[in-house]
Amino acid sequence: MLSVAAKYNAHCAPMTITPELRDSMPFWYHIGRRPDTRALYGDKWGVCQQKIHHFSTTKQMADHARKNDAPDHQMTQSCDCYACYDDRLTGCDNPIECRKNASTKLDSLAAVWDPRSDANRAPHRTTPNPETSGGFTETWNRTVTENGDPNHHIRVLVDWKKEEQRTLQVADIAPILLPAWDSPRVVVYTDGSCSANGTASARAGSGVWYGEGDTRNETVRIPTGMASNNVGELVAALIAIQKNPRTQYLDIVSD
Repeated sequence: MLSVAAKYNAHCAPMTITPELRDSMPFWYHIGRRPDTRALYGDKWGVCQQKIHHFSTTKQMADHARKNDAPDHQMTQSCDCYACYDDRLTGCDNPIECRKNASTKLDSLAAVWDPRSDANRAPHRTTPNPETSGGFTETWNRTVTENGDPNHHIRVLVDWKKEEQRTLQVADIAPILLPAWDSPRVVVYTDGSCSANGTASARAGSGVWYGEGDTRNETVRIPTGMASNNVGELVAALIAIQKNPRTQYLDIVSD
């Protein structure tokens, strides 16, 4: 996975680092690990956390580390609190040491990525960097809060001055972004209407027209609960778009 990310110059570049994003980030090989620390993921307790506890996210690691601070917990190997009992039942040899190790691993994260940090009670808003970094200039607004899932923050940065990157990028995305269009240009007329608009007895419909006798001409009745003149107009345009997915240029003529 890391090899592929490096090949395509992929980075996790969140617009806003929210608590939800911190919690849901994959912990192993975390992008927020401080460069001055070592990633001891394969030590005894790292194996336990992955293979016995099946931890994968930062939240799971943080919750595990916090168990040593529970009010009913005793820092002894014979502690019979619920958390220790449950961890031993799972197969953990020494829950206390395993949690201490989880805390140590979390310490390797930069403060902005550490869910335990008091500085992270509110979303951490990054600001665009006006300086060019590594040949790239940030062009997206990083002050806009996004969904917390890490998948929403992946960016692929390509240096279009490098022929090998440009060729690789176009070759790989061409089947998706550069299809062989079925039609270069289509002109379609759309309209919508509604009787008794704004009342409980409203009835609406949509019409899509390509020309006299064209088999693509279509009418649609709007469900009663959604009937309005605006919905009729919008649904007609939506139908035209959905029915022409492989048209390069779609001209929608509407009032």
